[in-house]
Amino acid sequence: MKKILLLLIIMIFPIMFYGQDVKIVKNIKGRYQIYDNISKEVAREKALEEAKSEALRKAGAKEDIFSMFATSLKNDKLSVFDLSSSAVCGNVRLIQPAPVYREYTDPTSDDSWTEVTINAEVLVDNKVDDAFQVNINGIEQVYKENENLKFDLTIYGSDAYLTIFWFDGTGASIIYPNVYEKPNLFKIGEKVHFPISNLIDYSLVKSNSKVKTENIYLLVYATKEYYPYTEEQCSFPLINQWVFNIKAYNRCAVFDSFFIK
Repeated sequence: MKKILLLLIIMIFPIMFYGQDVKIVKNIKGRYQIYDNISKEVAREKALEEAKSEALRKAGAKEDIFSMFATSLKNDKLSVFDLSSSAVCGNVRLIQPAPVYREYTDPTSDDSWTEVTINAEVLVDNKVDDAFQVNINGIEQVYKENENLKFDLTIYGSDAYLTIFWFDGTGASIIYPNVYEKPNLFKIGEKVHFPISNLIDYSLVKSNSKVKTENIYLLVYATKEYYPYTEEQCSFPLINQWVFNIKAYNRCAVFDSFFIK
């Protein structure tokens, strides 16, 4: 009976064992401007992201936001990807009542906006390891198409595993680990040259041949333990979900960007 009771306590109160805190925040608002080719659906998604960020701030969660913007031509129309990656020390779960959206026009500027009001449960995890860092070097500002990408990563504060995400005009993908380059625990202070394997090259090809230049972003996560990204698809929301399942103390991140001409 004691074993069963202990198991129930762990199942009901897992957050207490990780030193995290849950806070409820209500009537949190976020908004996003509707302009150019931005649809109402996209504006609502962006407004919800803003509301979630505000919920984190209200709950006292620390933020370290990487704001990355990639612009490309898709289906002959201009598409803008607003990728806000983060080492946010918290997670947001929407609770009832459901989000309430409204569209309105600002009478002072005639700008159109979407606004959302949410209630949320915020898991706050502010315990970070400031000494745990990863640096990236060797990225050029501009590359010619079909050139090979090479760069170095150095880890400080702890031995760590690395996961490298690539963002272009079509979305996100993982370039490390891969079929030829397996996960590895890299030593503190070790400079790791990518690609690691001589069997592959990181060949730079624009995702859309119609554009003159394409902006590419690399997002690198270092983790003290091995947390494989196991989703079949790679997208920004799924990456954020993966990140939030790793305690802030056990992860750090860095990003860089360049152009393909």
